[in-house]
Amino acid sequence: MTEPAVCASDACFPPSRFTGKERDTESGLDNFGARYDASTMGRFMTPDWAPKPTTVPYASFGDPQTLNLYGYVRNNPLSINDLDGHCDAPTGLKPGQVGICIASYIHTKWFKTPGRGDNRLTNPHGGTSRVEVRLIVDPRDHTVKAPYEHVGRSGVLCQDCGFKGSGGSTVSSTHTDEWDNTYFQVSQHGKSAMKDLSLGLIIDGTIDNHLNLVVTPGEKVGIDPGSTARDFPSLEAYEYTVDDKGNMKTTLLLDRKEATPNDQHGDLGRPETPIPPQDPK
Repeated sequence: MTEPAVCASDACFPPSRFTGKERDTESGLDNFGARYDASTMGRFMTPDWAPKPTTVPYASFGDPQTLNLYGYVRNNPLSINDLDGHCDAPTGLKPGQVGICIASYIHTKWFKTPGRGDNRLTNPHGGTSRVEVRLIVDPRDHTVKAPYEHVGRSGVLCQDCGFKGSGGSTVSSTHTDEWDNTYFQVSQHGKSAMKDLSLGLIIDGTIDNHLNLVVTPGEKVGIDPGSTARDFPSLEAYEYTVDDKGNMKTTLLLDRKEATPNDQHGDLGRPETPIPPQDPK
């Protein structure tokens, strides 16, 4: 049982609590999509998981906090939040479809101090991002849907706690070839709220990338020529498929690290450069 929605004039909103997530009043748990979190204990109720059997999924042995599969944002909720409990497979992915997650994130912890980055590595359950989109591609009818899109907040001193940036992700119309492959482009654009406010906390520039993707009838995803991205920040892309038994397969498509990961000033002013094409996999 959950609390009734809160309505104002003709608009209704679900009840929200910890980091804006819906709270179930019967259990007291917050719904993060992939898992439920107990805000009173600061931990998830179920462990993190990986598509393939892994002793400690997504652990970094240089960071002991990542060894706790029930932990919420490495036990640092004052400076980090978790968007949905797990870049991840889009909700509602079915057998025969292909899920794709594309996320631009700042690998470094600091850039042009006091600006805060996402302080993470490439990960299919990637944590905070500057711009993120999740897609569902159906190669049978050549359609692409985007059920989830996110634009992050600018961090100053603390991570993801400032004003929300502007921009987003756009998906082009699809076209096919004689082999029934589905082609489309995903473009991401993001601009920090700090730039809009003229606070001078980051270098002038934006996040921009354009990925030309192909999805085969056999549910494989490739990157076509003509794809480009700025050298800062990092860019990741993952493919997700699910079989009739509900088993999820995750494939890394793109792992493009920012060009100057140790430069506090970042590199937002650079032009877009080519992304090497790769065959569907």
